[in-house]
Amino acid sequence: MHSRADGYPWILQSIDRPTPSGALVRLRVFLGFGLLALAISAAQLLGLARQTPWASGSLGWLAGQSLAVLGAGLVAVLCVASFTRLGPKGLGWVDRGAAWLAGRTALQVTAGIALGIAFPAIVLSPLGGAPFTLIPRLTLAWTLSFLLAVWLQSINGRPWNGSNLAGAWVMLGVAARAAWLLGMISDNPFSTGWSEASRYYYASLFLGRELYPAPLPLPVLHPSRYLLQAVPWLLGQLPLWVHRSWQVALWVSIPVLFVWWLLRRLKLEGGGLKWLVVGWGVLFLFQGPVYYHLLVGVLPVIAGFDPRRPWRTLLWVALGSIWAGLSRVNWTVMPGLLAALLYLLEADMGSQNGRRLRQILWPILWVLAGTGLALGASAAYAAISGNTLGQFTSSFTSDLLWYRWLPNLTYPPGILLGALAVSLPIALLLGSMLRRGMWRPGVLQGLGVLLILGVLLAGGLVASVKIGGGGDLHNLDAYLTALLVLAGSVLLLRAAGWPLDRAQRPSPAFWMVWLAALVPTAFSLVAAGPLAQRNPAIQAAALSAIRARVEATQAAGGEILFLSQRHLVPLGEFGLVELQDDYEKVFVMEMAMGRNQAYLARFWDDLERQRFSLIVTDPVLIKVQGRSHPFGEENDVLVDAIYRPILNRYLPALKLNEVEIWLMEPR
Repeated sequence: MHSRADGYPWILQSIDRPTPSGALVRLRVFLGFGLLALAISAAQLLGLARQTPWASGSLGWLAGQSLAVLGAGLVAVLCVASFTRLGPKGLGWVDRGAAWLAGRTALQVTAGIALGIAFPAIVLSPLGGAPFTLIPRLTLAWTLSFLLAVWLQSINGRPWNGSNLAGAWVMLGVAARAAWLLGMISDNPFSTGWSEASRYYYASLFLGRELYPAPLPLPVLHPSRYLLQAVPWLLGQLPLWVHRSWQVALWVSIPVLFVWWLLRRLKLEGGGLKWLVVGWGVLFLFQGPVYYHLLVGVLPVIAGFDPRRPWRTLLWVALGSIWAGLSRVNWTVMPGLLAALLYLLEADMGSQNGRRLRQILWPILWVLAGTGLALGASAAYAAISGNTLGQFTSSFTSDLLWYRWLPNLTYPPGILLGALAVSLPIALLLGSMLRRGMWRPGVLQGLGVLLILGVLLAGGLVASVKIGGGGDLHNLDAYLTALLVLAGSVLLLRAAGWPLDRAQRPSPAFWMVWLAALVPTAFSLVAAGPLAQRNPAIQAAALSAIRARVEATQAAGGEILFLSQRHLVPLGEFGLVELQDDYEKVFVMEMAMGRNQAYLARFWDDLERQRFSLIVTDPVLIKVQGRSHPFGEENDVLVDAIYRPILNRYLPALKLNEVEIWLMEPR
């Protein structure tokens, strides 16, 4: 293996090699992309304005359209000018501007802070909604990326080049993802999404004896995630914003730790540059997103894998597999497969066929042993959880909506196109390296890598069409994680099989590296939206009204079903309330989508007998949607399995529509 004293990654160094027209080509590509984004943005805004009657009198819409049109015209002029003598002069102006900024430290720091917070400030504000959709966001990002590239040039002294542009896009993506994370923190006492607050309730079940009058069964869905989220409950009944902040801390710390350990394994040195690469790796994982609790299962493998110590590697695989067994069924194979992938990338497979066959026995053992331990851990947890075993198999009995592979209303690009988008930049770079002889894996290594990626991709594609999924790429999480490990090992020249003569390594195309930075950033640019407008007075009044009804029902000796907003009970909003443990809306929906007829029959029978004197629920609305709406099939299951049975025997006693909560009482 080879390393550089300065720690500067070859993949970035190679695109900075000076050529007579290289800088101008990069400038023209950059301007061409900006012209395309601005032109589409202007057309989109004009089209939306014609469809929105009040937009013609809105100063915000008028300003947006004017800026888009003027910006497109200006960039068009710059594009034409770049093909004249003004092109080299323009690059000279950029270099002089960066040099001028480098000599003014206070201004340089101020500019960096301003550019860093500009995108989150706009996206989180009311301006971040319509008409500020995908193309206008890309247009803003394009403008900021130019300024950030100049700012980076003032920091590192390198002239206009590919690495500064790639770094600028990564910084924008990190800022955009920070906006998404900040939007998750709120002191709203009620759930801010379909299942948002349910997670804190399920996390509380691990401390049931301290929080509830009677112990409750442990969570069936995602127990490893809720185990991590249970940490704040150890400190007592803290405000809800603390739980939300802890979840954000998990979203940040675990992906960063995973990528940092990966780069440590790959021996990438350098301070600021290393953290820039960490930022890119985290953005790559957020394309799914890859959930933080899943990464915990592969952290031991990344940190402890050693191809020369197979028995010790087996120990790390075993630890990761036990955790994976508590996470998701399609992750049971992941620790073993990741160890096998690292082995194929790092081990010297030898030249003799007999030796090769003996060597692949270890990866096979890691996969089989890890998968067996994961399945055993899952079965052991199911046995001690206090739930029936049939409640753990809903994933295998749910409908598969194959049309979601193609463009649809639930996920407009479609799962296949989304998978292609996240794979293509890495595939192009790796293909270029293979074609030019920069990476020369053996036949066995190449086939093994393709087999591992193919298995993980196929599993993710099937899991994505399960009813209840397909709204993003999070079911491709195992595939994305393995693809990141492969890309890091090969692109940072830590995989076995590259030429020893580094002087003859050809450079990858600038646009390939830029595309690899742009795609993960684009996923983050559209994730965040304006902060929800909160009315504390309305929310406090709604909470008081719910409390009054709950206390009155308790005084009368009636049973209360918190179908939703169940997190309010362990937070102590109503004193001691005996919960009906398995009738929480997220879990009822999972059982309904999984066609668990025994469970549903019991739920419907309790409703028919009017067992509950009060039901706290979301608004019970009968709206059949089908494929004509996002998640239409899921909505129809909700209507048939939950809402219709409720309305047969219950009526709304109080509608708190401002906070989307109804209180139902028997007819």
